[in-house]
Amino acid sequence: MNNVLFMNAIEVLTSIFEPFIVNIFFNSFFVKKNVSKVLKLTCFLLFGMLSAAVSIVGIGALFNSALFVGGVFLLSFFYESSFKNKIFYIVILMSFLIASEVFTLFIIMLLTNTGPETALEPGAMRLIGLIASKMIALFIVKTVCVLKQNSQVKIPYLYWFMLLAIPIISIVTIHTIFTFNVTISDSNYNLLSYISIVGMLLINFVVFYLFDVIQEKFLEQTRYKFLEQQINYQLEHYKSLELSQTKTNKLRHDMKNHLLCIKGLIDGNNPDEATKYIKSIFDLMADNKNEINTGNHVFDCLLNSKIALAANNNINVDKDIKVPPKMNIEPVDICVILGNALDNAIECCSKLVDIEKIIKIKIEYINSNLFCIIKNSMNMNDKLNKKGKYYITSKQEKSMHGFGLENMDNTVAKYNGILDFEQKDGFFTLSFVLYDV
Repeated sequence: MNNVLFMNAIEVLTSIFEPFIVNIFFNSFFVKKNVSKVLKLTCFLLFGMLSAAVSIVGIGALFNSALFVGGVFLLSFFYESSFKNKIFYIVILMSFLIASEVFTLFIIMLLTNTGPETALEPGAMRLIGLIASKMIALFIVKTVCVLKQNSQVKIPYLYWFMLLAIPIISIVTIHTIFTFNVTISDSNYNLLSYISIVGMLLINFVVFYLFDVIQEKFLEQTRYKFLEQQINYQLEHYKSLELSQTKTNKLRHDMKNHLLCIKGLIDGNNPDEATKYIKSIFDLMADNKNEINTGNHVFDCLLNSKIALAANNNINVDKDIKVPPKMNIEPVDICVILGNALDNAIECCSKLVDIEKIIKIKIEYINSNLFCIIKNSMNMNDKLNKKGKYYITSKQEKSMHGFGLENMDNTVAKYNGILDFEQKDGFFTLSFVLYDV
């Protein structure tokens, strides 16, 4: 009787565990609606309890599966997404859950040297299978969700190893507990073994929660780094504005003297000299004018900062910028993509000798899509090799290109965009498209 109650308790516990996995998956792939957390938690728990009841009663595997799919689809209404996307990702989630159960069944059959009917019979092996399959499913779903997220976050391999090791160790420990439970007929020991099994499940809950916390900390560090970079761009831009304003004030202060000089040249019948003098004033005014003024503050700060840096390195910049004041792009992401692209271009050009240093920038916003091409001159004798899909240079010039390319690629992918590189005719070209921004 006690064993039956315990089996039912584990059925309920693992059934409640499944909505927890569904919630993790949906949170990563869908946008949460603004609904009561209590209502959402209640619905997820009721779904788990209903699944457990159907499993315990034993109505049938087909009915149980249909109920589970229907329940998961109803839970998806707590999230914003198209009907097509919901169906697609629910099918993906179901494939993960089925794969974890099939894999667990295969391992049990391999270890016990039995067929599937024997492995699925009520008993210790079925109980281990229930627990192990949910742990494996949680690991698969969590791994997929982490890989899908803003990939600017680099999680150390040690944490991945720990994430994988905990469920494996838990499965082995639960199997060991059951093995001893079969050989020792002591009610006190049986009670302790049951408590230990529940404890192992709770440990896995805690480990995955802590992994979420660690991941969020790494994400915060990455955001802070790029926010600091953005602030530096703004400070450089403000310094440039201050210098420009100072020059403008000086020009305004001297304007009376300039006009007197021009009048004197005209009165002295020296129109050519007067024209040259006026041209020099226009040149001075042009020097005070901001390079980029699109109305998009982040773009203006970043591009003006990089153009000024290029000018300090005697690099000519040919630019064609057509962007609206507002776009649906995170400022941090602009810094990641454009900042790294222009840094690489400037660094490459600054190393050139006896070759024209030039950077060509073309950015255009068409039908809610952002198109960008950045070309920089380079030594035609330099060969850029590829490591994976990213360009790397020779050992002597490793820093010339490749810095931040992976971050750029991941950030572009965040907007379902395309990033491309090309080396041709003495130019390195980086181009990207961001959709629906």
